Amino acid sequence: MEPSLNRMTPETFQTLVNRGFHNFLYSEEDFILHYCLYHFLCHDSFDYHITDISKGAMNIVMAHLQRNQRYANWLIILKKELEFFNNPPLIAIGCRARDFLSKTGHFQLEFSLMHYSQNNSARFRDYYIQHSHKSLTGDLHIKLKEFAVRMLDDQNYNAQLKIEILSRLFNNELSIWKKGLFLKYMDEFSVTRN
Repeated sequence: MEPSLNRMTPETFQTLVNRGFHNFLYSEEDFILHYCLYHFLCHDSFDYHITDISKGAMNIVMAHLQRNQRYANWLIILKKELEFFNNPPLIAIGCRARDFLSKTGHFQLEFSLMHYSQNNSARFRDYYIQHSHKSLTGDLHIKLKEFAVRMLDDQNYNAQLKIEILSRLFNNELSIWKKGLFLKYMDEFSVTRN
């Protein structure tokens, strides 16, 4: 939808960007999304691109204000970005992105996913409970951390920035809602791939 400041001030966020930070490589949820895209949709390939409709970072409160108007203002840049990637098939993440992209008439969506926001944690938790017969290995958080290390290495993150990000991630077994997030994305990407 739009880059999140993740409870940072704009100055702190800009400093992070100046040090080499790339969007969608910060939270456990970001890396769960990447892992599922990589393994379950793209056949163990980084043949995908994640982007925001709006390119300006902001806090959550600001993001809810005048979203459609802001999206419309960024539409030309989004179109050019997609043209650069030869207009790939699109997957909307979240109903707000889905609804906006559908209403413009400029984009053909393959499908949409529930956004990985903590606001949806109860839905993901329920999905996990309903699908608890599917086994997830107890070391899933370790596999996700190893994947995060690989991604940050592939993005040429410097050692200090990499340590700052990784020190917060996947240090314990996933919570129930994040297991549900993983299962939901795994299932939806696997079905789409097939």
